[in-house]
Amino acid sequence: MGVALLVGGALYSLQSKISAATTTPSAGLKSEPFVLRPIEIESRVIDLGFSRFSIPKAVPGDPFQVNDTLFVNLNSESQRPSLTICAPFSDRDATVQDLLDQLKILLGIPSISWFEAQKRTLEIQPFNIFGVLAKGYKASVRDLTLLAVKNLSFGSARDTVKVFENETTGAFIYKAEIGDFIEVHDKKAGLSQLFIVPPQTGDVNVIASAIIKTYRAESGDLTEAGLLKRLSATGISKTTPRTESTTDTHKVRFDQVAEEVRNRRIERSK
Repeated sequence: MGVALLVGGALYSLQSKISAATTTPSAGLKSEPFVLRPIEIESRVIDLGFSRFSIPKAVPGDPFQVNDTLFVNLNSESQRPSLTICAPFSDRDATVQDLLDQLKILLGIPSISWFEAQKRTLEIQPFNIFGVLAKGYKASVRDLTLLAVKNLSFGSARDTVKVFENETTGAFIYKAEIGDFIEVHDKKAGLSQLFIVPPQTGDVNVIASAIIKTYRAESGDLTEAGLLKRLSATGISKTTPRTESTTDTHKVRFDQVAEEVRNRRIERSK
């Protein structure tokens, strides 16, 4: 009787965790390979000091640092950002390292990068208590953890996540409510950045291909102060040209993006 109660209690607890992990919008996301498009148009280089990449010349606007943050917008004549470049994210971040250490134990592997962890989450699909019987308890706990990381990584995705990987670079491309997201990882530097492309900017596949092919991150001081110092050294202006009629639109868009990234960082710290 005592054993039955213990088993029943464990299954009830696991069922609660299953429900929480498998009912998120991202739980059922699947992936497909992203094929780089040939770049047959002119491009231009964007140098942020800590990372460097090219974008199609057709993407309008000059880079402007948003206030004193690590966000950079490309602002066109309409004053609406044609591209938002988010703050870089390092695998060496203490919170990320703690999460990766836990995943290494669960997966029984000696090492794993943040890109590899994210990629593995896309292999996991929702399951129920009957799936536990097939997987086993240990594998179920592992997969529930990966589903939680999946929601953390791709909670904004609205459809299939496209994945690119070669020896030096990894990337995820997907649609979100505020635009198309391109998340690029420099494997050697252990640094990644999120690019947000509004619908009016152009073909996201071409833009993503240009960034992925050329993205290179620099190692060194990856503290916020160190990154801001390197960004400042590029000479990128902090003054965003705008008119009174477009100020509110610009601020609302930035607030949306900032909130998205802030939520990701909060979730990572839990």
